[in-house]
Amino acid sequence: MSNDTTFHFEFSCPTREQLEHVVQFIDFKKSRWDSWKGRGGGSAELLARVGSPSPAAVVAWGFNYESEIEVDSYGRASFTATAWANQNSGNVWISGEDGEIADLRERFPFLTITGTYKGEYGDSGTV
Repeated sequence: MSNDTTFHFEFSCPTREQLEHVVQFIDFKKSRWDSWKGRGGGSAELLARVGSPSPAAVVAWGFNYESEIEVDSYGRASFTATAWANQNSGNVWISGEDGEIADLRERFPFLTITGTYKGEYGDSGTV
C-alpha cells in the first residue's frame, strides 16, 4: 500500500448497545494515543504500559464518523466512517492482519467492518 491511503467503512453490530461500546473504545484509544504522543511518548512505551504485544492495540489513526448510528428493522446497528493512514512499512496500518481493523475485530468478535480503500498511487480494493 501507499503512503496516503483513504478508507471508507461501514461498522455494524447486532445491537446498538454493542456498537456504542465499540465507538467508545475507538474514541478512548484515539484520545489516549494522541495524549501519549503529545507528551513525546512512543508506541513501545505505551505497549509496555498497556501490556499488549500489538502496536495496533495502542496506535490510532482515528476514524471520522460520517453518519449517526442507524438501527434497521432487525435491530442491527451500523454507521459509516472514513479514515486516512500512512500505510508504508514504518507505520501501523489500518488494514491487514496486524492493523487497527484486525485489532478491533479481535476485541469485538460481534463487530462487522466492510469497506474500500484507495491509495495515493491508484491502488484500491476492499476491506
